[in-house]
Amino acid sequence: LSVQETRLKRDLKARFLGLAAVEKLRAKQQSRLNYIRSTEASTRLFYMQANGRRWKNFIRQLSTANGVMHTHVHKETSIHEHFNSHLGQ
Repeated sequence: LSVQETRLKRDLKARFLGLAAVEKLRAKQQSRLNYIRSTEASTRLFYMQANGRRWKNFIRQLSTANGVMHTHVHKETSIHEHFNSHLGQ
């Protein structure tokens, strides 16, 4: 291949890989929406998914300099104190 053909091949490959990455990201973002749409027929399965996500995001305990916090009130107070000290009032 000539120099120009080699450059063209390299540029096309880079463009193709970039477009493939964008397409993969779009598919990944839409897959969650498609899954929710497909579960609309089964309400119980939908709520199981929603509750699973809630438990996944739940903070069971919080380690601070004062120790480990388990109750909601203690975790809330610790988080408030932390951000208050870092961001001010």
